[in-house]
Amino acid sequence: MGKSFSSNQPRLELLPNELFIEIFEYMDSVDLRNFKGLNKRIDLIIEGLKINVNIHRMEILNTTFLSAFNPSQIIRLEMRNPWSSMNLTSMMELRSLTLDCGCLTREQLDQMTTLTLCCLERLSVHNTTPNLQKLLLDTILRGVHFPSLKICQLKLKPTHDLELCNTNRLPNNTVRSLTINNKWSWHEFEFLLYRLPHLRRLEANLSRLYSVSVTSINPHSSIKHLRITLDNPSDDLKTLLKLTPNLVRLRIRGSLKNISVFTHFEKTAQALSDLVPHLQYFDCELYSYSYEDDKALTIQCLHPLYRDIQRLCGQSFNQCYATDINTYPTPNEYECEYFDETVF
Repeated sequence: MGKSFSSNQPRLELLPNELFIEIFEYMDSVDLRNFKGLNKRIDLIIEGLKINVNIHRMEILNTTFLSAFNPSQIIRLEMRNPWSSMNLTSMMELRSLTLDCGCLTREQLDQMTTLTLCCLERLSVHNTTPNLQKLLLDTILRGVHFPSLKICQLKLKPTHDLELCNTNRLPNNTVRSLTINNKWSWHEFEFLLYRLPHLRRLEANLSRLYSVSVTSINPHSSIKHLRITLDNPSDDLKTLLKLTPNLVRLRIRGSLKNISVFTHFEKTAQALSDLVPHLQYFDCELYSYSYEDDKALTIQCLHPLYRDIQRLCGQSFNQCYATDINTYPTPNEYECEYFDETVF
């Protein structure tokens, strides 16, 4: 057995560097760390690799293994655990960064709005603190600290005082996709579109359009994919479509309140045909509390993109007309209180 091991050992050493590189690229950073220190050749190969670090929340995590790598080797970091020694300013080659702000130290939070990562293309930030939210959003929109950023996802804590700084737009802002869960006013939404001239995909929430005029908003011709939640989709959708005339994919979510379901879809069908002629995909998740019979089959005939619409029933007269979900979501913020049907 010892002789067999001895005879096989030189064969491993004869493998070309390219094969070691291919093998190591399939390993996560924890397992790759175990190969450090075997010999000088293996160490040199590992030191030349680009590292993906993906660590989710666990009760106990020993991050000392990361000290085996040069910070400039890390090109993708997904960290949902406390890592007290993490220094983002030393990870200058980062291309993708995902962080849970609830796990960061005060110093690390400060780094988020001051460091410059020239190679960063994807940024996802969860559980931002109220003080960080505005600073982080302004940092992203300025486009100076993350000049290569293309995809951005921000899961902010609900707030009513998140206002954008009124600074000049940078026409070379590279953000192409933005997902942000904060609810925007129409004025803030206008400013957001203005600051991101090359945006192609947007996922956001919009508050109800009151008497404030939005006729001054210029159409955003580059947006192709829109996933939007509206407080009042029956009234506000037409205005939104005027701002995004080149849409290819649309998903709309919200409550129809007391509006007739059929009337809403009939009006929307006309708006889709008139305002977004390039639209190819339409999805919806629209809630109502209505005594109407199932109108799904009739609605499907109103527009070719309505063919997948179906009615999902909740308690009492709660219902949802949707294309891409199969069961009524419970609970949800549009759920009306249950009433005893016997009183009607």
